Amino acid sequence: MKNIIFLLLSCSVFGQNATLFPAKKGDKWGFVDQNNKLVIAPQYDVAYPFKEYKAYDPQARSYKKVMSARVRLHDQSKCILENHTETDCKKLEDPSEYTDNFTSATETEVKAMQKKASDEKQEIISQLPENIRKQYDSVDLLSRSPLLFMVKKNGKSGIISNTGNVIIPIAYNYIETHRYETTPDHYEFYFIAVSHNNTGPYQYYSKEGKLFLENYQPYSSIHQFGKFAAVTDKKGKKKIYSQVAGKYINDKTYDKLSMFTDGMMLVTREGKDFYIDESGKEYIAR
Repeated sequence: MKNIIFLLLSCSVFGQNATLFPAKKGDKWGFVDQNNKLVIAPQYDVAYPFKEYKAYDPQARSYKKVMSARVRLHDQSKCILENHTETDCKKLEDPSEYTDNFTSATETEVKAMQKKASDEKQEIISQLPENIRKQYDSVDLLSRSPLLFMVKKNGKSGIISNTGNVIIPIAYNYIETHRYETTPDHYEFYFIAVSHNNTGPYQYYSKEGKLFLENYQPYSSIHQFGKFAAVTDKKGKKKIYSQVAGKYINDKTYDKLSMFTDGMMLVTREGKDFYIDESGKEYIAR
């Protein structure tokens, strides 16, 4: 029997029209508005951001959009609406992730596709002038648009163009390729280069070879589509860099970062936990 490999293609849609945001006062969580004014008094052990769900309305016989947040008190979880009424968590459907396509391929077909890709890569490498290839111990195709090659010489890695111009110096122990979403389903890539056996810093280069960040911690994902980077300085303080905007989202530093989920991130500074949004706005109860 042939082995079947299933491929799922998923899409994500986020509704980010919340008007209330979790905020901690003392050891309890409540919710504040855009002006950090308390609207729902601190009373929960844990509170998560409001997000958009679908809920079936039996009277209208149709689905409606509702904003709900999960909260917990004394190990009991529940869902609340922005007017602080309780709603049944089981009746909420999360529309943020869904599968919109489904394809399958046999193991033989997958191997054939892999061989075709490998042959095409070798063909492109062979078109690089021989006098350029002979300068390095190894050459591998890194990108087709623009045409870039990962090269190694004397145990060090770097990146060159198809004309042999050095894009990233051949001076690193290893180089990683990362990407971030610019518009839906369109991505820009960049490189993280590391030397000196991970003692830092981790240097971030654009595909044009511009050094735009130095980070004293390994890459850590803080956004599903790579739009933000966690950057740590020599003292261990953390900031958040927007890859799309090409700048930090604010001038604040943090002791701990989590991950952006539905546009919100839980952070810690000087022992206090609070949420920030993707614009860098902090939600701290007054």
